[in-house]
Amino acid sequence: MMAQGSKSEWRCIRNLGNGSFGVVELWKNTKTGKMNAVKRFEIRKSGQSSEKMTEKYKRLWRKEVELMTTIQHCPYIVSAEPVPEEVSNTLGGTVVVPPILFMEYCQGGNLRNILKLPENICGLRETDVLTVLDHISKAIIFLHKNDIVHRDLKPDNILRFIDTGNKIIYKLSDLGFAKDVSKTQNQCSTFVGTPQYLAPEIYMGKSYDKTVDYWSFGIIAFEIMCGIRPFLHGESPANWLPLVEEKAKDVVCIYRNNDGKIVFSNTIPFHTHLPDAMKECLTAWLRTMLQLDPARRGRRITTTTPEHNSLGTINEGSSSPPSSDLLNLKLLSVTLSTKFLEIQAIKEILVFPIGESGHTKISDINQRIAVKTGLIQENQLILTCDGIEVLKTDVASKYIGMDLYLVPRSVDLIRLKVRFPTAVNNFILQWDSLKDPTKLRKIWACAIFYLQAELRKIGIVKKTIEALKLWCSINYTNQIKALQIEIEKAGSSLGTVLELEGRLESIDAQYFNGTKSSEQNKLEEGDQSSGTRFWSAEMTKLHNHYRGYFDTWTDNIVLKPVLTTELEELYYKVLKACSDWKSSDTSSSPFCYTEILLRSVCQFIVKGNEIDDAILYNIRTQLDKVKSDAKLMEEMKSVVTQLNQLTANILQQRCSKQSLMVQMLSGIADPPSGDVHQKENSPPNSTNPAKSPNPYTVRGGGYRPTSSTMLNNRVSQSTLSPTLEETETKTGAKMSVSLNTGFKILDQCPLVTRLMQESQILKVQTEVSINSLSDSMEEIKEIRKEQDAIKWDFLDNNNLA
Repeated sequence: MMAQGSKSEWRCIRNLGNGSFGVVELWKNTKTGKMNAVKRFEIRKSGQSSEKMTEKYKRLWRKEVELMTTIQHCPYIVSAEPVPEEVSNTLGGTVVVPPILFMEYCQGGNLRNILKLPENICGLRETDVLTVLDHISKAIIFLHKNDIVHRDLKPDNILRFIDTGNKIIYKLSDLGFAKDVSKTQNQCSTFVGTPQYLAPEIYMGKSYDKTVDYWSFGIIAFEIMCGIRPFLHGESPANWLPLVEEKAKDVVCIYRNNDGKIVFSNTIPFHTHLPDAMKECLTAWLRTMLQLDPARRGRRITTTTPEHNSLGTINEGSSSPPSSDLLNLKLLSVTLSTKFLEIQAIKEILVFPIGESGHTKISDINQRIAVKTGLIQENQLILTCDGIEVLKTDVASKYIGMDLYLVPRSVDLIRLKVRFPTAVNNFILQWDSLKDPTKLRKIWACAIFYLQAELRKIGIVKKTIEALKLWCSINYTNQIKALQIEIEKAGSSLGTVLELEGRLESIDAQYFNGTKSSEQNKLEEGDQSSGTRFWSAEMTKLHNHYRGYFDTWTDNIVLKPVLTTELEELYYKVLKACSDWKSSDTSSSPFCYTEILLRSVCQFIVKGNEIDDAILYNIRTQLDKVKSDAKLMEEMKSVVTQLNQLTANILQQRCSKQSLMVQMLSGIADPPSGDVHQKENSPPNSTNPAKSPNPYTVRGGGYRPTSSTMLNNRVSQSTLSPTLEETETKTGAKMSVSLNTGFKILDQCPLVTRLMQESQILKVQTEVSINSLSDSMEEIKEIRKEQDAIKWDFLDNNNLA
């Protein structure tokens, strides 16, 4: 509403709702864009009294305005603000009688409208349930601390506020029936409130206190969990109140089964979106909130007498009063603040409470999973959304708030089928004979819950497959690629070592032909099974074996598409049909909407089975690839080991050959003791009388003087020595020791010196080539060129004679 010709910045946009004696409107500031809810006094017109405003309602209205404007701010109660002058003027002058309430606007609507949505026919989602309980319990605690009883708690008076960060806050509103009991000894007697949420003592005409809010809050809690109220939902208080008066103290639900019989239940028998662990905790809390006796209601029992159980509720047959006056709303707060670890299995979400100590290990969670699902610990694979495997030794609290996925390690252990509701199955068989609205509502609820469970399962499985794919990449694909590089390096090193060993064997043949000892012959006989030809054949065999496995490997696998578009369309079609069914008169066309439900559910089942087959194929393909990749990795590790072992064997064999040659040459280098001095005293230009030069004499005649010290000094001054010292491999170190030992015991004849120099150079180049193949090959070429240019004069010129 808006005054004609007014230039006010505030405009009334629309009506938000009507209460018992008030109207709520949405107002907007056209300049700033700010929106507020304006509640003004107005009695609904009904019968002959529609024109008369009673003093009773005026008093209640003034009390609500007074409470809203005087109590200190609570973030979970709709706050009142000063009324802008322009709004007051628009509504009838500077002083509005009765006064108006200018409140913050909760754009998310009220909880009643949210519960009416077809998708919430089985209650709200887990996060919404916990948020409502948390926020509204804090609002009730705040009111009670200020000696205020609300007396009209119901979903209609719980509003959803969305702040600038898109965070949802549930706020309590409408204090029209609220009562300040600070001056009345906390007692009330007026019959006020909404019938379905009134505590039994109000119906009985008894005086009551703050605990009536606990009863109402318990009814609301049950309703947001299950989508229906706990006591004969849809029936009048005249039907359910006598049953509530008769119920046992631990009963939280009274309902009619399919045969119409009354059933008392101490658990929640309906479908909910809550995990079992959370459901059990909240059920235990509900048992105290829905106590018939106000003295017991909302209080935690702490006595240790046998008449009380571990959940804090009094057992049947007990008439003892509670021994503690602790408010159960605080216990709810503790329950809601308990840390839970959520693991998404294929068909359900597993929730496990984590101890306050924070020392719970994943291995403990594995044991609980085994008890819950029957999946033994060895077959459990828990992954994060990034494909990181959760280890048994990890602390469970590390993963709180993270998306975790449980994957059976064998596809044979996967069960995709969600249990088909019996009520829906019966409906499919006899859909055209069901007319009872109560039974039809149950069928709609079961069908929608089934569709939601299937869609949720498919969503979880798709994420699970992605996590599994990442896990395979981290643990197998990347490691296989790394092993491939390692094999190439090991093979390249082995090839270089084989080439250098072939060169050394050529030197052996060049300098020892005709001078072989029995030891040298024995060594060459051993070469037949371990020489370069044999090692080259072994290397080729390993290469072919490795390629046989690797040529068929690929890091990409083809998965079947899992498309849920058609399923989602069928789901929304059912939701629309349910909404139409609830809002229309079904008497004219009783089977119109149930036929839509029947067809949609049947189509959903057929399409869902096709998707389940695709999912099973994808998971089986992933797990089969894991097995094949694991086998390939073992083969590749074996190839790397064998290649490295061949390289080590070649170097070891070279050390053995070198040792035997040193022993053999030690005997050749020692001249007869009687001729040494004669040859040493011979003229420098004397010649050897033999036609062929004696390889053990120096040029110009005579034997070389024996001078091990001179050669050792020359070796220690060699530029090759630092390279030998830097060699880190055990085989190279052993070979170096063998060479040095041989030099010490040899008399320095030209042949021995030349052989040892050649061997030493080639050995060093062998070791260096493993780390730098390209540089090694260039150095080998240079060495070969220098070798070809060396003449026997080289020994005399370098003072080795």
